[in-house]
Amino acid sequence: MANTTPRRRQSAPTEKRGAAKFAPSREDTPWTTGDPTKKIGINVPFPETLMLQLDYLVENKAIRSKSSFIREVVEAAAIVEVERLWRVKEAVRRIEEEDRVKR
Repeated sequence: MANTTPRRRQSAPTEKRGAAKFAPSREDTPWTTGDPTKKIGINVPFPETLMLQLDYLVENKAIRSKSSFIREVVEAAAIVEVERLWRVKEAVRRIEEEDRVKR
């Protein structure tokens, strides 16, 4: 039976050494103004071997459907990449601030 409970999202990165937390601006979160009910299709070709693997997972009830599996995986990957980008932006901001203080 497939696991139908939603996956837990990874928690936000923890701060180290009392550094100021990155506060994302509106520019850093453009998806917050989007409509979650609106669906936009993208045409992404997959290799036949990958499609056969996904078919196998569906047939053996490891996943509900190919599309829901792909959506969940892409969403999780996007969250990780956004958090990584925010960490980089915060590091750049700290370095620039340290340079300003040195001058």
